Amino acid sequence: MRKWWLSTFLLIAAFAVGQNLRYDGVAAGPKGPVPFALVAVCYQPTGGANTAVQPCTPVANLCSSVSDTTCTSPNPLTTDSAGNYRFYVKPSQIPFTVQIYGPQVISQYVLTDQGSNTSSFAIINGPYNAAACGGSSLPSWCSGSDIGAWVNAAAAQCSSGSQCVIEIPPSSQLTLATPIVFVAGETVECPSTGIIGTDKGGDAATQLKYTGSATAVTMNSTMGRFVGCGLVLGSSAAGGIQVGNYSNHVVDASIRDGGSSTVLLHIGSSSVGTEDNHIERVRLSDWTGTAISIDHANDTFLTNITSYGKASAGKGTGLLIDDNSGGVIIDNLVCGQCGHNGFKEQHTLSGNYASFIFARDTEFDNAGSDGMLFDSSLASANIDVTFLNTFVAAAGGAGVHISGGSGIHIGGGSMIRVNQGDGILIDVTSGSAEFATIITGNNIQGNNQSNTSNDSGIRITGHPGTVVITGNTTTNYPEVGGNQAYGLYAQSDVEGLTFTGNVCSQNVTGCMNVSAVTSSKLNVVGNVDTTTGPASSIMPGTLTVHGAVTGINHVSSQGSACASGSFSLGTGWGTSASVGSVSGFSQTCAFTITSGSGSFSSAPTFTFTFPNAFPATPVCTADVQAVTGSGGAIIFNNTTASATAPVFTATTSTGSAFTPAASETYKLVVRCGP
Repeated sequence: MRKWWLSTFLLIAAFAVGQNLRYDGVAAGPKGPVPFALVAVCYQPTGGANTAVQPCTPVANLCSSVSDTTCTSPNPLTTDSAGNYRFYVKPSQIPFTVQIYGPQVISQYVLTDQGSNTSSFAIINGPYNAAACGGSSLPSWCSGSDIGAWVNAAAAQCSSGSQCVIEIPPSSQLTLATPIVFVAGETVECPSTGIIGTDKGGDAATQLKYTGSATAVTMNSTMGRFVGCGLVLGSSAAGGIQVGNYSNHVVDASIRDGGSSTVLLHIGSSSVGTEDNHIERVRLSDWTGTAISIDHANDTFLTNITSYGKASAGKGTGLLIDDNSGGVIIDNLVCGQCGHNGFKEQHTLSGNYASFIFARDTEFDNAGSDGMLFDSSLASANIDVTFLNTFVAAAGGAGVHISGGSGIHIGGGSMIRVNQGDGILIDVTSGSAEFATIITGNNIQGNNQSNTSNDSGIRITGHPGTVVITGNTTTNYPEVGGNQAYGLYAQSDVEGLTFTGNVCSQNVTGCMNVSAVTSSKLNVVGNVDTTTGPASSIMPGTLTVHGAVTGINHVSSQGSACASGSFSLGTGWGTSASVGSVSGFSQTCAFTITSGSGSFSSAPTFTFTFPNAFPATPVCTADVQAVTGSGGAIIFNNTTASATAPVFTATTSTGSAFTPAASETYKLVVRCGP
């Protein structure tokens, strides 16, 4: 036998006294909507309507509109080609019975006890109507005296292991005194209410007002859905929604207010395994506590989130991630007036460090301190965090502050601008060196709005591990009030610093200052400074080039400066011979040898100890620039090659051993390598 069922919903829950009630429905069967079926509506005298006949009796007077006073519309009425039907009834004819029948309906379908009062349909579209418990004709399952208790009472009727839908139809604001506690497979659905804001202006438009001190909604079972509902929280509320266990969804919901210790939305539970939970199209408003907190949760998805803290409060945290969180996927999150910190990751709970956070298209604006903070409690733990196309503008600190955690990547065209302090600050505390920090492809501009000495586009202190900075633009222009001292300022050593392919422009002091970094740990190549010209390049280790190396000027100006101690004279130069007038750097040095007053011998030598040793033995020459005195022509041969201290021997122009004379001065230039 074919069985048809009725799907109905209440579009307008309450009217002014004397107005008619609108009822919309869809007749549907196993194969879809039932077109052109007959729908009879009967009011219910004592004993109920008579549905043994078609149409049922006594038929109700159907109205054509909310304000119709004559109410002579056809009854029965006919569904359209898609199975839809609609009618209005007078409040005096509630409750009523709906009967669907006709040639294409083998077995009629009857739905009794409809209406009963405003917001009083007990079952809507198959789901339970929690608001029916507030009417005058109560479903048998009702219990309690507020919407929270009614939702829980409806959930108690749900069959274990199957989906169950509980609806809260449109209404004025409802008091939620009893926290809602989900069962497995429960869906609670409301009309979408709530408006984003930084003050209490949207409170009245929010449907559910939680007045308790616990958490308003707890979803610690599996497969729950909280859809469309708006929550406004009192200042003593511990939380708005807590999500634990597996495969729950919070969709198109709004949560507002709370106090300084309130967590509006908490994903995770230390008492039950938590995984695959989805937060989608959620609005968080006017908070001073924590907007979103994640801990003890695996594979959490945040999608299309709008979050505004209380105006000018500068308190709380927009997104807080703590221990035992893995696989947080963030896509399109906007946080304005974003608390004390817009984003914060920390290690304050027992267990594993939070890791594997992947964020795209996020905004952390106007935080009271750092826009994004990787807390020092993370130490050097490998947290593997990637933020791409992120906007950060902090009103009281750095844009991105990395005090701990390794494997942090900020890139993908992120805009880090007009922060009060540094654009990006990488600092460490003792024993907490970060490693593998990657900053690539970003616009870092107009930072250090407070004009604090040394604050820069990117600043490094405290001796971190490897840092890679490549392909960024660091500039004070076109922002107003930017005072970035440098595009990059390394105030400490770094265990491997790469700064390549960046464009600097109109930073106050210059493109970069990396003088504190050991040169063998530096790779600085291909940066452009549009204000002062090409930036210097520094490369560690051996450079191998296949092909020609061309240029205009090649100057040896790096490494340690040459000094008189770099040269030692062998015997033969005479008593009190000396070295003087030393200049140059490392592989190219100019100096003089002044012979002594007697005790000369042939073939005198000098040894050049390199200020910086070569990685391999170089070819060296010693060119005589001038000779003062009565001695003849002199040349020097590199008789002992070395990567650290080559030896040179004096000969005549014919190759014979040279013997110096008294008080002669020989001006030389020694070159080793290219």
